[in-house]
Amino acid sequence: MSQPKTITLSPTALDRNGISTTETLAAARLDYLINGALSAGYDRDGIAASQSPASADAMTLNGALGLDFRARRGIYVLLYAAANDTGRTFTVVGEDIDGNRITESITGPGVGLITLGSTKFYHITSVTPDAATAGNIEVGVNGYVDLASAGNAQHVAMYSAGNDSAATITARGYDRYGQAVTDTITGASGGTSTTQDTNFGWVDRISISTGSAGAVEAGVNGLCESGWHVLNYRGPDFNVAFSAEVSSGGSLTYDVEHTFNNVLASGFTETDATVFNHDSIAAQTATADGTYTSPPVAVRAAITTYSSGSLTFRVVQVGRD
Repeated sequence: MSQPKTITLSPTALDRNGISTTETLAAARLDYLINGALSAGYDRDGIAASQSPASADAMTLNGALGLDFRARRGIYVLLYAAANDTGRTFTVVGEDIDGNRITESITGPGVGLITLGSTKFYHITSVTPDAATAGNIEVGVNGYVDLASAGNAQHVAMYSAGNDSAATITARGYDRYGQAVTDTITGASGGTSTTQDTNFGWVDRISISTGSAGAVEAGVNGLCESGWHVLNYRGPDFNVAFSAEVSSGGSLTYDVEHTFNNVLASGFTETDATVFNHDSIAAQTATADGTYTSPPVAVRAAITTYSSGSLTFRVVQVGRD
């Protein structure tokens, strides 16, 4: 008999701008700053402190963060300009995850604005403008959010004050297993729109396809699914019992779900699965238990609305191997 499996879901509750604080995005920068209360690592001058290059010479890389970013899964370079340097191009040279030399050209920002690169660097070698700048320049890094360490991998929620329903918003990062994942959704119109499928363990880039109609934010709303728990579906006398226990005072709604996909297949991600709800344990708000007597491949728990508390999912399988 296999050992009981216990999975606890304790997501971060609604925080509408916990990933990215309020700003209106324009064509000059369609990428969100990852600088909300749930984030870490955002540093506007972490690579190069404020300086005014007088020619097309490499900047002095004297920021507090140093130049190697392998320990934090790489970074996206940002530029801040005190004057109008939209006519300048900055060439960033560095290394990718494998130590290969890579470069990126980033257009300079306008007065008091920030531009972001789109290439992930794991080491920075140099940053060089194509000519003297109009004023002081800072070189830094965008932030990241580690949702897996905070409690659970979970969905990312997008808020739009204006009508962004004609735009698409793309979040990038890693799932709970460290695999790179991307999720694209339609922008909201005066409300919150959520990535419905992907559980992000780590988020370090969010982009909108066109300038936003008004203020936009990125955060979380507590929605998540557990990882898939694989059952011994090949053995005879298949029988699985489970419980889903809501913590005292918890306020949430949950489903118990299953799939027939091979979740252990090479390259499989959680969103590849075709998902079914358990026949009776769905849209539940209180502790419940149930069984599977016909074998799916794997099961999981899913929180579909969330205010507080945690959900503990326990699975016991009996039968002969």
